[in-house]
Amino acid sequence: MIRGAQQKKYLRILCGIFGLVAFFVGLRPILTGQYSYENWFGGLVFAPVAIIAGVLMVLGAIFNWRSVWDLPAKDTHHHKTSGSL
Repeated sequence: MIRGAQQKKYLRILCGIFGLVAFFVGLRPILTGQYSYENWFGGLVFAPVAIIAGVLMVLGAIFNWRSVWDLPAKDTHHHKTSGSL
């Protein structure tokens, strides 16, 4: 099993690949003069949304944003509230 920093590296690479695929799948109908395409299930997908999602995935893969890749810090300060008012 892959753990730690190596897992984050592979996750970023996979996210970048999916981002490029989403970008080019969304760009193809734009270049043919259409604004949407059908997905595998027959539903319409608005091509600019696919392009924006692809760009965000690529940016998330390029830049190491802690808010995207890291888990939130554990709360070690548990405060008990008093029962009396």
